[in-house]
Amino acid sequence: MYWDGKNLFAIHTINNTSSMTNYDIFIILLTLLLILGLIIAMLMPYSTGLDVAGDYWVTFTHLFILPSIYLTSNTRWLSVLIIVTMLFSIVYHIDKSLSLLEDKMTELGDQAAQSVLIWLTTTLYIFEQMPLLSIPLLFCIAILSGVFNEVPILGVSLYLTVDGIGMFLLLAYFLYKVMVADCSFNSAFFKQKRRWEFTLIGMGYFVVGSLFLYLSDRINVYTGEKEKIRYNYIHACWHVAAYTSLFFILRSRVQPYKMLLNNVRVERTNFAIKP
Repeated sequence: MYWDGKNLFAIHTINNTSSMTNYDIFIILLTLLLILGLIIAMLMPYSTGLDVAGDYWVTFTHLFILPSIYLTSNTRWLSVLIIVTMLFSIVYHIDKSLSLLEDKMTELGDQAAQSVLIWLTTTLYIFEQMPLLSIPLLFCIAILSGVFNEVPILGVSLYLTVDGIGMFLLLAYFLYKVMVADCSFNSAFFKQKRRWEFTLIGMGYFVVGSLFLYLSDRINVYTGEKEKIRYNYIHACWHVAAYTSLFFILRSRVQPYKMLLNNVRVERTNFAIKP
């Protein structure tokens, strides 16, 4: 144990025992089984039933963001931001299935929300509190992905490039922390700041999800019936993997014996005038 000089009370350091709960195990098993089922359904021969089911699944899988919303309920602005990204995605996929609104407009909103969610995940893992510049950064990312999404960069659309940079920074930061700890999880960072078991699970879902995202984007270029089914099921896998990754990245910040993430504040610049 060590002493906090400000509060003058003993604080127990976190030991190496896993804080995995039955709830976490249930989420892992459920998501893995669902992803496997979606992949199997995607590989089956075309049928009208599979087509209709794909429209439902690509919308239904948004429910997997609910654990993250609950986990961040101590931080209202963060919960609201996550909910907004979910709503943009739901509106797009419902419109894509029913053609209620202008499809291109809702697609841009979905891509912007997707990029914001990826960069939010990266920021929440790297920083203890949200840097002040992260707010305008998220706005710029939303504009780049939503407005200039079709601008090609080395043959890849701009929004995928923006998403890829966010994913790369997260993985690079994680690998850097592992290397600093001599390729182990015995450092103070993985014991006291980012629980290593949840980090590994979150990173695993993150990598798998990025693959599903890329595949769904490539398939979305085509408009045949088989391509539509494949897109729905692969993109549904992306929803499950991305939302589960966000949950476990957030879980890595939750200390043992606590149920919710602590309040995540936005760091503000000190405007006090020095004498």
